[in-house]
Amino acid sequence: PDKRCAERRVVFVYILDAMGQDKPEIREVMLTAEVRRQWVDLQKRYYPQLVYIDPERILSQQKACPKWTFRLFQIREPARAESIGLLPCWELSVRAIEAVGVVRPITGDIQLLVIHNGGLLLPASHLRTAIQAIFESNRHIGIIHFKLAPEAYYDSCKKGLVSKVGDYLHWVTTVPETMEGFYQTLSKKHRRNLKTFLKRYRNNPEFTIKTCPSVDQLETFLAQAYDVSQKTYQFALGGGLKEIEKFRILFHDAFRAGWLDFNVAYHGEQPIAFLISYRYRQTYHMGIMGFDPAYARENVGTVMFLHKLEELCGSEIKWIDYGFGDEFFKNSYGDESRREISFNVYAPRPGAFFLWFRDNCINYMLTGTRKLATRLNWMPYLKRLKRKRGAGLAD
Repeated sequence: PDKRCAERRVVFVYILDAMGQDKPEIREVMLTAEVRRQWVDLQKRYYPQLVYIDPERILSQQKACPKWTFRLFQIREPARAESIGLLPCWELSVRAIEAVGVVRPITGDIQLLVIHNGGLLLPASHLRTAIQAIFESNRHIGIIHFKLAPEAYYDSCKKGLVSKVGDYLHWVTTVPETMEGFYQTLSKKHRRNLKTFLKRYRNNPEFTIKTCPSVDQLETFLAQAYDVSQKTYQFALGGGLKEIEKFRILFHDAFRAGWLDFNVAYHGEQPIAFLISYRYRQTYHMGIMGFDPAYARENVGTVMFLHKLEELCGSEIKWIDYGFGDEFFKNSYGDESRREISFNVYAPRPGAFFLWFRDNCINYMLTGTRKLATRLNWMPYLKRLKRKRGAGLAD
């Protein structure tokens, strides 16, 4: 090569080095008072109404899930002293991997990091760099699972070893000043049905709804809700209040923080339904809900929702957040939605590469089957069958 080519190579290397100096730094930190202040500021910027990413909620979850290891990564720019982002996540052992939808890998040394909804407290443009840094400094981590992440974050890293787990619409309802404002958003027939349900409830003195008034009575309400939850199909499928000890810790801490809203419906003295939610700032987060299948014809779940909505009308609560799930009432009552995606990012290593290939093959088959069932209009039947089998009602 002549002199000019050599000079060009030197300049090119210099430019790459200068670009590398502008990359954000990723490091693991402890939850000190200063980091906690930064966390609160970042939460106000990205998820001001989301209770599940509040530092107090995270500390409560640490107590409730002792087998999960909490880890906190800080993203900083070299030229700035303050962090530009935080990445709170949970490291799970191999035995717990199945709980988040990833089949247990053949290689037992691969572990998983889980980043829950609201855990992405950083710009989407820095996520790919953060993932690479975590994989480089944690050789035992094979998969990072993102649960219900905004679409922009998925787009920022979908060109790598990525497998989409689910694609969802997150529905929110704007709380009206009066119930009539809510009814006007529905069709005439739907409006008439809901008013009939409420009228039937009010005309039946045997049917009552109570809210837990103090932390001293929380155990009584929790025991009653657990008895109802055991009868639901969600419980048989691993949902509902199955992990009662974990929820006991979370609910006690949430009540002391002033967030918990625990409601139980009764027919006489018999508990028949429950609704456990969180009041956080200006948002009502609907959490766990269940009802006794014997009272399905009474529409007790719908009545509890309408009763709570009537209570919230005209209050300081501005939104009802329905959270995760594809239940019909969320699509029916919600007036605003955002797209969220659950996905896995795999480390560039042989064991993780095998899992990426296997999971994508499974996803392609499931997607094709789901599209066929939708085209043949089988989805409503399949969902009913799943619920019946979960409740032990199907042959």
